[in-house]
Amino acid sequence: MKKMAKTQSWLTCFIIISSSLIAGCNVTEPSAYDRDKAPENRTEYNGWEGATQSVKDKLYVLSKEQKRKCQAARVSRAIAEQENNDTEVKQQEKIISLNCL
Repeated sequence: MKKMAKTQSWLTCFIIISSSLIAGCNVTEPSAYDRDKAPENRTEYNGWEGATQSVKDKLYVLSKEQKRKCQAARVSRAIAEQENNDTEVKQQEKIISLNCL
């Protein structure tokens, strides 16, 4: 009986100490994404919120690149028109039709 009481006492102490140690350890989850960085500079995403933000960031970057291509094609077309370069005008119009909304 005394042996069982010692075992229970030891087990109770162990549980209390273990609980205290576990409660003292805060588990921190990483943020979903780095809000301080621009969308094109973010590389790490965590959880559902991070996955959603990753898609938004990729769409933003694609849209930005598409706008850049559109603007460049419009400038190139204007230059080609001034130079009476019909071949270049047609090429730039094709790029414009693909990239300009």
